[in-house]
Amino acid sequence: MNLRFSAPLDESSVGHHYYNALLNLKFIIANARVENCAIIFCNDGFCHMCGYSRAEIMQKPCTCNFLYGPHTRRLAIAQMAQALLGSEERKLEITLYRKDGLSSDLNQNE
Repeated sequence: MNLRFSAPLDESSVGHHYYNALLNLKFIIANARVENCAIIFCNDGFCHMCGYSRAEIMQKPCTCNFLYGPHTRRLAIAQMAQALLGSEERKLEITLYRKDGLSSDLNQNE
């Protein structure tokens, strides 16, 4: 087993623009080998964006159905499920909601 450790990421090591872009990332990682492609990691940006704690998000389906609300289109949900089943990359727009019920703009940089 090879383990590699690196120094903590800081602005001087990657450049100002790239560092700020990394700080604004919001993402989840899911395990496709378990039922419902369960979320196995989410970063702080994702937690902040949706208003849930990491513990509340872990093991939920990667389709993020816990973020669906009244304006989440069924077509977008179906397209996301289809993309997750296949091996193709797909871009779609979907309306998701924070824990407090407010609509989330996933394209907005906070």
